[in-house]
Amino acid sequence: MKKSIFIFCFISAILSAGAQELSSYKYIIVPAEFDFLKEPNQYELNALTKFLLEKKGYEVYMEGDEEVKNVSGNRCEALFADLKNDSGLFVTRLKIVLKDCGNTEVLVSEEGKSRVKDYKPAFQEALRKAVGSIPEKDNAVEEAIVSGFPQVDNAPEEQNDDNLQEENEVEGEVIEETVDNKTPEARQLPGATPAPDVERLDFVKGNGEYFLVKTENGYNFYQQGMGEPFAALIKSSSGSGYIYSSITAKGMAQFNQNGNLVVEILNPESNELESTEYKLQDQ
Repeated sequence: MKKSIFIFCFISAILSAGAQELSSYKYIIVPAEFDFLKEPNQYELNALTKFLLEKKGYEVYMEGDEEVKNVSGNRCEALFADLKNDSGLFVTRLKIVLKDCGNTEVLVSEEGKSRVKDYKPAFQEALRKAVGSIPEKDNAVEEAIVSGFPQVDNAPEEQNDDNLQEENEVEGEVIEETVDNKTPEARQLPGATPAPDVERLDFVKGNGEYFLVKTENGYNFYQQGMGEPFAALIKSSSGSGYIYSSITAKGMAQFNQNGNLVVEILNPESNELESTEYKLQDQ
């Protein structure tokens, strides 16, 4: 028993120290092309890496983008993302490595594995699993310590919901597979406008009534009569819109010139964007 406690405390201390060091950097830069691939953003791994790290709460930029020139000129305030590919004949294996300006490894994720035969879904599945071990920025130390515990059957309900959301993230690939090879958060709808600075916005769609409630990171999305939100709108790092996230779908959302909420989700079967508009009600 004492040995188990010692091992856990030792692992927790290591994870906590790594998380604290990670959170001390201002942003992360993702390369346009990983060394083991043959072309920029092959299998959409670079865009997916950026998106997944942003979901963890980090400020992330793609190398070569105009935004990189506008951030602090001190490159040592940034971490640089890389992927380590240890794939074999039957198993795809990836780790994400975050290095400082001196090329020193600050954090190496757990290994993500996939046995899918096709390259693109295999690399994307392995990457998602690898990034899953990286602590979230807003609660980096606590997240790192909790990750030291094994999964248990009597986990809290909300933890099970999180797992379900991760399992359903096949729709999450909409974030990378949009027209012009842009991510939804980088696309801007014609006539898009900032959201009104109010705590609540009411909408209708068909016979349904919906409303948004302002949060620290964006909005929670409710249907009238429901006590819990069915989706969240998370403000993107570019500031041009919101990432739309529910248990069953991922996409983007913006307000058009009429103040209506427009949600775009990629249909994985047709590979086409499906747009839904919620009409703003008079306040």
